[in-house]
Amino acid sequence: ILLLNSFAMSFDSSSFGASGSSSGGSPSADQVIQSLQGQLQLAKVQELVSSIQDKCYSKCVPKPSTALDGYETKCLAGCIDRYLDTYNIVQRAYLDNLKKSQAFR
Repeated sequence: ILLLNSFAMSFDSSSFGASGSSSGGSPSADQVIQSLQGQLQLAKVQELVSSIQDKCYSKCVPKPSTALDGYETKCLAGCIDRYLDTYNIVQRAYLDNLKKSQAFR
């Protein structure tokens, strides 16, 4: 879970080209779009991490304590792996359907 938190926190707006224009004026439309896409990506990562924490932690850690035991560690690792695998499958299916629907336009 801490690894997921640090993963989500490693994303910041500077990672996505959110800097101003090089000419010193206001940002171009492309820069604004890129910045918004970066912010959207960050929000999706944060939502994914939060969802994984909510579902896996409540499933695998019935009595919180100062440290995880062996069962809890294995359970969390397995839960996170399954959650990410499922998320990736759903995302690929969604993108495939989106591409197919755009091809018919």
